Amino acid sequence: MLAEGVPEILAIAKGTDISLSQQAVSTLGRFGVSAVPELADVLLNHPNPEIRRAAAYTLWWNKDHNAIPHLVKALQTDVSPEVRASAARSLAEIGIDDVSAVMALSKALKDRDSSVQENAAYALRVIIKQSSPAAKVILSGLIVTLKVPNGKVQSEVASVLGNIGKEANAAVPVIIGGLSAPPKFKIGEGSYFRDPQHSFISTLGKIGVGDSNAVSVLIEILKDPSRKSLHDSSATALGELGSIARRAIPSTPLTTSSTSSEAGTSSQAILHL
Repeated sequence: MLAEGVPEILAIAKGTDISLSQQAVSTLGRFGVSAVPELADVLLNHPNPEIRRAAAYTLWWNKDHNAIPHLVKALQTDVSPEVRASAARSLAEIGIDDVSAVMALSKALKDRDSSVQENAAYALRVIIKQSSPAAKVILSGLIVTLKVPNGKVQSEVASVLGNIGKEANAAVPVIIGGLSAPPKFKIGEGSYFRDPQHSFISTLGKIGVGDSNAVSVLIEILKDPSRKSLHDSSATALGELGSIARRAIPSTPLTTSSTSSEAGTSSQAILHL
């Protein structure tokens, strides 16, 4: 049963006055989960993409599972990249590990619009955990996406792989390629808070356990003074790799044959083990 006033508000939301429609969509959001069908109607049928985007945004307010199918449909079918991006973001804000949402977000990583790709990658980072039922299904697609030259996407996807954990160890060779000097594929520009190479290093510490190549690339980064900005995260990742990293790092940080740079590298890494 519709709450009192909802049919009238829905009629305004579906109207042609953009300002009034946006206000009506916001009002519907305040009715809570009972208004999800009405918001979905606006999302999937309104002719104006601004209003559809507003409906996609409003659908996450109550974090209701019933909103997910409608957001997934918008993500998959809406002609407006702004609406698709908003749908992906709302799936992130709802944050429920729903298989249909995860599969749609994984496909959206290949969207022709970079904003949709970035919001889909962000949503997957928020949603996917080690126990996620769809993690194994989307794993190969995530690994391929690491090579997409969009730094924000690369950073988020690397973090998704880190969330999955050791089950994502098939990504180790690609991540190592991205950390090589020079990298084996183009690394895009990230954001201030999410740099691709820092994310690659952090993920390597989570999924590279037992892999000597993972240890080697991190040690090479630590030895390279031109990559000083990556030293702290590399040392931390080595600490997460455990015994195989301990065997690879000299047990005595200072030796007569060591340069000060090499000594500092060993000391820094050992402190994290």
